[in-house]
Amino acid sequence: NILAAMQKHGVRRLVDTTGAGVPDPADKPLLLHKLINLLIKTIAPIPYHNGLDSTRLVRDSDRDWVVIRAPMLTDTAATGRYRVGNVGKEMARTLSRADFADFILKQVTDTTYLRKAPVVSDAG
Repeated sequence: NILAAMQKHGVRRLVDTTGAGVPDPADKPLLLHKLINLLIKTIAPIPYHNGLDSTRLVRDSDRDWVVIRAPMLTDTAATGRYRVGNVGKEMARTLSRADFADFILKQVTDTTYLRKAPVVSDAG
């Protein structure tokens, strides 16, 4: 419905979010990531599959999209510093909600990650 409404009203940019467990072709998951993903699929299959389905719809659309993936979100203070990459060595296990929000807002105008699905995580 959102994609159809965007097309009807000429809205080009979509910034979507999902969990880091939703895969991307550029990912290079380590064994730990594969185990965590298996756990997520087991204990939360509906949210996991919802993330897969919505990401597929966004990727298949003709909109200018960014799907931002996040690991476990925390209530820690914003740092203004975070990693942006893919699942694998480039990713930390957590991200503050405040830093996640900061990155999301920047994607409204930034074209760096257009038609990509980066993982954003703590800088470490």
